[in-house]
Amino acid sequence: MNEWLLLVISVALLGGIIIIGNIIRKMQKNKKIPMYGILIFGFAAAIFVWCFGALYLEGERQPADGVCDFFLAVQSTFRIFAMDFDYDFFNGLLQSENKLVKDTYAVYTSILLAVAPILTLGVILSFFNEVAAFFRILFSFGRRFFIFSELNSESLAIAKSCIQEGENTNQKVLIIFTDVYKEGGETLAEMLQEARALDAICVKKDILSVNYFIRWKKKLCEFFILGQNENENVRHTLALVKEYYNCSHVKVYLFSECKVEKILVNAMIHPDMKMKVRCINLKQNLIYNYLYRNNLYSYVAEPMNTGEKQIFSIGIAGDGTYTRELVKALVWYGQLPEYDLQIHIFDESGTMEEEFRNEYPELMQRNNVYEAGEARYSLKFHPFGPGTDSYSETLKAMESLSILYMMYERDEKKNIRFGIESDRILKRKDKDNQTKVICLICDMAKKEILQRENAQADRIYLKDHKGNPYNLEFLYQELSYQYIFESKLEREALDEHLKWSSLSTREKDTEDFYNFDYFYRSSVARVIRVNLRRRMYVSGMEKGNENRTPEEKRKLRETEHAGWNAYMRTEGYCYGTERNEMLKFHPDLIPFDLLPEKEKNKDDD
Repeated sequence: MNEWLLLVISVALLGGIIIIGNIIRKMQKNKKIPMYGILIFGFAAAIFVWCFGALYLEGERQPADGVCDFFLAVQSTFRIFAMDFDYDFFNGLLQSENKLVKDTYAVYTSILLAVAPILTLGVILSFFNEVAAFFRILFSFGRRFFIFSELNSESLAIAKSCIQEGENTNQKVLIIFTDVYKEGGETLAEMLQEARALDAICVKKDILSVNYFIRWKKKLCEFFILGQNENENVRHTLALVKEYYNCSHVKVYLFSECKVEKILVNAMIHPDMKMKVRCINLKQNLIYNYLYRNNLYSYVAEPMNTGEKQIFSIGIAGDGTYTRELVKALVWYGQLPEYDLQIHIFDESGTMEEEFRNEYPELMQRNNVYEAGEARYSLKFHPFGPGTDSYSETLKAMESLSILYMMYERDEKKNIRFGIESDRILKRKDKDNQTKVICLICDMAKKEILQRENAQADRIYLKDHKGNPYNLEFLYQELSYQYIFESKLEREALDEHLKWSSLSTREKDTEDFYNFDYFYRSSVARVIRVNLRRRMYVSGMEKGNENRTPEEKRKLRETEHAGWNAYMRTEGYCYGTERNEMLKFHPDLIPFDLLPEKEKNKDDD
């Protein structure tokens, strides 16, 4: 009976270790604890309890002998992993007449003696890998360091472009990936292979634990914090700020879309700090650069007339940040005097409209309100998505739909499938339908596959079984150093921001542009609006301000004010008699004719 109880306890111990181990693995990013390690530990613990428990139950060993048994077991384990072992010797250590216990111990000893050399070799190789990484970093004189907090598809894509950046600037570079555990399955193995192809260093330590010898070697060093755990990202950024506060050759980039993290980063910045810290919102960058590069009004084939204006109608199906950022940006992007903007948002969750009313109250209050000298737009939220009858019927009923976006995050299959289905619905209604369907692609591997379908990198096509291309275009994230940090849009936006700067404050104003979202986004949005007016050949844009007629000046000023009003409302601002940044009040959120004369001509192009 006691033996059966001992067996149940041993099995329960094994099951408990496996369950607890899996819970810990799920809590840890990258599953740092390998599954085979949990199984080995569980079986070893269960066999230990079974064998020695059986001996104590039979009276062959006394409880007082337990301490001696434990230390002998530790000493024997060290000898096994030091490869100083003999099977007969270790098998003879167990003195018992219980055949089941002896057989169990013999099998366990055989397995351990076979596995020990492999594990020992792995530890030795891992040690030498860390030592090799240490010396490579130590003796990398004159190299520009690019250090990543994790090894993932995003960091790999940026790392590849960093090498190109080094070639463009005639600098040798060193790529370092931290927090890399090789027990991560096939995907991680493929990424490790790509990292080796870049001659990158991969270390197990996290980004804070590696000695980069930055202070005394004065290396130009850039840290990229782009892990999945946002709390850990902030912790890493804060620790790096403390460590390299006075190092002017150090830059830290925190990749995040969270407003709270940006506030925390701004709180770290001090006028005396020499290092550079910047928060990067990749999703917002994607939307802004897309609008800057493209003239969406070129998709308006035969717009429907409504009085003196034409309708520019857009549909967006999706969830998450990409959808929200696109809706907000299109509101201020679409403020041209000849058009009325309509945006249909297909939101399966049914919560986005309420979120907009809460975060952008005046934007929603002005929805469908048409007033001279003000932003004009119509936002229609539909509480259903593609794949439903309601969606199909709504799509059929739309007239002059110019663009339809599929913006589901991290679900390219869904975007492409619903994009093809939506195009089919529109074509069945009208075979000559010209609605452009655009699908979001986030996965870097899928982007590369799609790009190989066409020699032109900016045009991607999918084909049916007969080779006919689907009427789809793709919006994809471009992860490169040049795109993120040195884009033409960003340079023009900085110039726009510095138009208000004096020579004495130019350096500080440049830092403010990068450090504070208000300056960065407002300048970017203005550049995009001005660029669109040039593309659309709005009257007067081809001339300097001094050569424009009074009518042209008024029209351009009124158009810019309407776009600015829309932009400020998408940032959560409301009208207030006095400007208050904390409460987001601004006195200029009024129709153009009500502005003071000084404010009317402030933004002449």
